[in-house]
Amino acid sequence: MVKKYSLLLLLGLCFCLWLSAKEGDDTRSFLDEWRETVHYGIDREILEVIKKLKSLKETALNNELKDLLARSVSTEIRTSILDFFTAVKYTEAEDIAVVILKNYDNEDPGLLRAVLIYLSEIGSKKGKSTIVELIDHDNDSISMGALIALGKLGDQSEADILLEKLDDAEFPESRKSQIIVALGEVGSKKAVNRLIEIVKNRSEDKVWRMYACEALGKIKDASAIPVIKTIFAENDPLLKAYAASALANFNMSDVLDILIQGLKDNYWKVRVASAKGLARPEGAPAIDILKYKAQKDPEGVVRREAIKALGAIGTGEAFNALRDLFEDDGQTMDIRETAFSTLVDHDLSHTTIASIEKVIILSKERNNTKTLDFIARKLSATKSGNLRSIYIIFLESSYFVLRIHGIRGVVINRIYDLRMRIEELSKDDPNTSVQKEALSALDKM
Repeated sequence: MVKKYSLLLLLGLCFCLWLSAKEGDDTRSFLDEWRETVHYGIDREILEVIKKLKSLKETALNNELKDLLARSVSTEIRTSILDFFTAVKYTEAEDIAVVILKNYDNEDPGLLRAVLIYLSEIGSKKGKSTIVELIDHDNDSISMGALIALGKLGDQSEADILLEKLDDAEFPESRKSQIIVALGEVGSKKAVNRLIEIVKNRSEDKVWRMYACEALGKIKDASAIPVIKTIFAENDPLLKAYAASALANFNMSDVLDILIQGLKDNYWKVRVASAKGLARPEGAPAIDILKYKAQKDPEGVVRREAIKALGAIGTGEAFNALRDLFEDDGQTMDIRETAFSTLVDHDLSHTTIASIEKVIILSKERNNTKTLDFIARKLSATKSGNLRSIYIIFLESSYFVLRIHGIRGVVINRIYDLRMRIEELSKDDPNTSVQKEALSALDKM
């Protein structure tokens, strides 16, 4: 009997090895086919391969694509390759991209824009001098792309150039709003006074004033706070939303009162920006109004941001408020789910576990599958040593979705003492999807 069992075990192992090898061969097969297409295919076939690689985030052919980027004469293919390299943060094409950039007089504007995005996303400094040159390019798209890239790659040493262009009467007005953004991105202290002038000037272009608020927030010079606060006395709701977002970057002691006032503004975007600004431990004095907003604000987006702010504040009082929202079946489903997810992310304590178990039991009694679904979905992907009791409830549930997510939670948290129960589900569960999930889990355990 022992010999027979050993033989079966050996055969099973051989089958698994064969299956694994077959899957590996299949993977190699389509990669080899795609590699061949990259070398010898026509343009539309190559573009289709790049599209597939991007959707799969597959980087096995990066070297081949890098070589193709260097030798191809097709603007569309080179642009597509750069877009893919940007998406997967592949840095090895940096030198080729810089060569393309330096040849800007002979290259397509769309391709140059793709180069600028690629270099800025990988943090390349090699082409920075050329990027500065391109600020003055005749093509608006290239110039704007250069300004965006300089904002991401530059530092305060570029501030003089940017400020000069901002006040240059001959530099196109349509590009100057992006200069203001770039000044904030590089953190230019030299630009503070000029940006304050823009914010203070009520006759200035509104977009300039909004972007100047944003830039001052990124620079974080406290001298800008009084000026930004004055925006709240104006009637433009979008400008006030930018001001609230800017204030979120400063010390809470300097901006707490105005952010609390922002939570009472008629315009929902101002309330959202204010809630985001209060989302840090120092925002604790705002707990009462955030609780009110989480429960009663007329806009769901504001309620959700207030919930997230309470989670970020992270006091016992804040977490109690979130548990109350989660347990309140009179609340809308999205509010309960946001409160639940925020608790799981910030306070997966025994008190929260007890709250979750309570809601699961009540939801099962009322056959509230929507609530059970969002709880199970979140917890099955959560790593925590405190979830064993909930996974047991899932595994023993009559609702097959809970059993599936319970299995996944056991695997991700390596709770291997529940293996026997998963083995039972793999054989005896009446739902084939649960059986398949259990068998997959056993392979991973």
